[in-house]
Amino acid sequence: MVDGTAEQLSVTRFVDAPPAAVFDVLAHPTRHQETDPAPWRWVREPQQPDPITHAGQVFTMNMYLERVGGDYRIDNMVTAFEPPRLIAWRPGSVRDGDLHLGGWEWRYDLVPEGEGTRVTLTYDWGDTSTQTRKDFGRMPPGHRSTCRSRSTSSPPRANRRGPAGEPHDAERAPGRRGTIAQMNDSPDTQARLRTLILLRRVRDRMDREYAQPLDVEALARGVHMSAGHLSREFRTAYGESPYAYLMTRRIERAMALLRRGDLSVTDVCFAVGCSSLGTFSSRFAELVGVPPSTYRREVASATSGIPSCVVKQVTRPVRNREARLAAADLA
Repeated sequence: MVDGTAEQLSVTRFVDAPPAAVFDVLAHPTRHQETDPAPWRWVREPQQPDPITHAGQVFTMNMYLERVGGDYRIDNMVTAFEPPRLIAWRPGSVRDGDLHLGGWEWRYDLVPEGEGTRVTLTYDWGDTSTQTRKDFGRMPPGHRSTCRSRSTSSPPRANRRGPAGEPHDAERAPGRRGTIAQMNDSPDTQARLRTLILLRRVRDRMDREYAQPLDVEALARGVHMSAGHLSREFRTAYGESPYAYLMTRRIERAMALLRRGDLSVTDVCFAVGCSSLGTFSSRFAELVGVPPSTYRREVASATSGIPSCVVKQVTRPVRNREARLAAADLA
């Protein structure tokens, strides 16, 4: 049975195995490919072989989807772990040691039924950001017609059997209308997903290689786009140009180095990949509100003794708009 609401989609199936056996598959990322039906096969292998043991754990899966650009990686945070009846996780991505969650969740509820298990998979996108919904057109991606709810009066799949337990004729049909796997089949959505995968690769490259001499042309070549097309699509997806994003990442790193206090402003400028001290200082002042020399002298001492994770959050540069100058500076 498939059931959809405004914020989530649920699919229930009977599995001819006890709850503990089903839960064991879900709790071992090395076995997650067993839950991914052909012909999709998005799930590949985990980057770590460790089983899931508790809520809050993060596990990383290698994924592949040809129609959206091929290989990609998903970092998942476990949000519920109650053997053998419930397990859930939220996908995201790790950047600079921080996990950024996308706002959607996969949840498996397992209920014993006879000698088997009734498994309900719920895809909940209630916490998805407005920007993400705008990028995909709607959540989940695709047309509502692909996730129509079946009649709740239909008998459970486990009971729709012919003689000697043979599957009902309807179960032999190759169509999979209403399943989660078809929600991304719209041609427009496929094209948008392909573009978003490429844009994410560009963004991830800037996160990793901010200290390298990157420019828009080099970034565009890496994903086989023109520089102009990349700039337009990147701005649409993330609200700023690739150059602005790259400079913000460099300023974030520069702030951390300046807080240490053992490097000069010039050393920090070149350490984060900027080739012009003047451009670096101007952009720093636009984003942070004070010149780098002032920040090094005043803010570094003000944050002394505060945990670095807290400092990183409260001193993060302002994105997509310039920092407001203090009233004293405007006088």
